[in-house]
Amino acid sequence: MNIDLAKVSHIIRDLISNPKLSVQDTDKIQTLMQQVNTLLFHNPTLKFQVSHDCTTPAGMEEFRSETEHILELWNEFEQLSAGNYANRQFAEIYAFFKYVDAEIIYEKVVSRFESLPVEIKEYFTNIQKGFSFIKKSLNYREKDYSLIKQHVDVMCNRVEDYKWLYGKLYDWRSKVTLNEIINYWFTFDMDRLWNLKENVFPEYYDLDLVECSSNEVLVDCGAFSGDSAMNFINTYGEYKRIYCYELTPEIYKLLTANLSGVDNVILKNKGVSDKRETIYIEDAMDAGNSIAKKGNCPVELVALDDDIDEPVTCIKMDVEGAEKAALCGARNHIINERPKLLISAYHIPEDIFDIPKLITDMRDDYKLYLRYDGKPGLMWTCDYVLYAL
Repeated sequence: MNIDLAKVSHIIRDLISNPKLSVQDTDKIQTLMQQVNTLLFHNPTLKFQVSHDCTTPAGMEEFRSETEHILELWNEFEQLSAGNYANRQFAEIYAFFKYVDAEIIYEKVVSRFESLPVEIKEYFTNIQKGFSFIKKSLNYREKDYSLIKQHVDVMCNRVEDYKWLYGKLYDWRSKVTLNEIINYWFTFDMDRLWNLKENVFPEYYDLDLVECSSNEVLVDCGAFSGDSAMNFINTYGEYKRIYCYELTPEIYKLLTANLSGVDNVILKNKGVSDKRETIYIEDAMDAGNSIAKKGNCPVELVALDDDIDEPVTCIKMDVEGAEKAALCGARNHIINERPKLLISAYHIPEDIFDIPKLITDMRDDYKLYLRYDGKPGLMWTCDYVLYAL
């Protein structure tokens, strides 16, 4: 649909400014507005629009006021989308979740999902088996679309945070990455997301962003088998010290075996949080665990502020949804030492907004970046990393 927005806006303004505006004129205005709303906001009506009895003076004035408001939104959309395609995509996503009713959005996304090939729907039906941090379902057989509902609610409730983060990200690649992550939640168009995948640098250690020296003190939270620590060593070479925290005892054994003999590496069979406490997990060779207050496998959680005495220069976190608590437990290190922060932001939908806000509340001089490091074969938006540098 090609529409000259300036021309349509001018026509509508001329009509509503006419003291003798007729009911026939309001019908014409509504038709034009539906066409433009569909183009800009992907829906003919906006959530605040109501029916007006334009045969009465009061109803006509309400219609004029609502129309003026919509014209202002069109102008806002044009301002937000000015500059390049990334701004245009941002404006479309922002306006869609801000001005379209959440139930309509939900129905649109469900309809799109139901139109996908059966093999893709099967993948999502089984998604919780592969990703323990996903707590909602996407089961087309049982019509359980709670995962879609969760993401729709997040975006409708946090749309201003999306606007804030888009403006805060420091380079265009980060902005496009943010847009495409949000876009994927509701379109399931993996091809566009794969175009952004980092294929040059190992996960977390983007040499175009993260500069490290021989005096580096890295804290690897969620060290797993030691792969990220070894990637750091292979990428940067010299360093002062590396602390590796791994919660799961069986995986910690693998970590110990892989990093034994590596100089200046301190291994800790602990998890990171905002305070010291004992929790219980199901010990398994897995990236995620079910956490409880009692059980057969006790593990210790610590705050980095209490557990590391020396200044740290870089913190990497991938702790299965506990990133916010872990960052709070490192507040003093962050405020006093300003370490580079390389934080997984994908385990909980809100984390893409909560984590950058939490960091900037601690220090407002960080530059924020976003990169996508999805693994081959995955069809869910995992492995995106927030950099605070």
